Amino acid sequence: MKISLEISVWLLTTLLATGICLQCERCESATRSCSGPLQTCKGPQSACLTLTVETRVGKMRKVATYKGCTKLEYCPLGPFTITTAPEERIRSNSECCCQDHCNKGALRLPLLSEPNQRWCPPRNLRGSTCTIGDKVFCHGREVYCIYLSGYAAAGSKNETFVRQGCGTQHICTDKLGIFGIPGLFLETLTKADCNQANEIDYSDFRDLSWN
Repeated sequence: MKISLEISVWLLTTLLATGICLQCERCESATRSCSGPLQTCKGPQSACLTLTVETRVGKMRKVATYKGCTKLEYCPLGPFTITTAPEERIRSNSECCCQDHCNKGALRLPLLSEPNQRWCPPRNLRGSTCTIGDKVFCHGREVYCIYLSGYAAAGSKNETFVRQGCGTQHICTDKLGIFGIPGLFLETLTKADCNQANEIDYSDFRDLSWN
């Protein structure tokens, strides 16, 4: 029995719509890379995401990497660095793609740059008159004073966050909402303020020593 061209096209379209889904590597680790099995994306999940975040507090360093299926609107805006205190820094990189197993491999984190002669008020001192010891000094391409708040969910852990200090351009966004990978790590940004960082005088550096 011959099948008409119209029926053949309909069958092919149906198979493409329902039987061929995006597959992404899914994993998490406490290092800058991870690898895991392929996951078939469901419903509106149409992108593969890789996300790596490093937090430094003094000599302590914490790294987390996540990979998996996500919605396009959950894709973060790209690499950024944040300085929230003299010895507290965050750097992150992320990448979304839309082909099978396109999220293999690892991402490079932004460089930890030197101070750039700009400063921002630290947390809880917004709008106040600060002395030199109260200032958060910016680094590299951090030319904005940022204030971010929201909450994050990683596995069974949920916590609120406030990040205030210096940030790079990608962290300055009016795009509030959810970012990350369902079931692994989701961050909900509820407030984001961003202003140009303050310039400092060379005399401000006389009492500072940089690591």
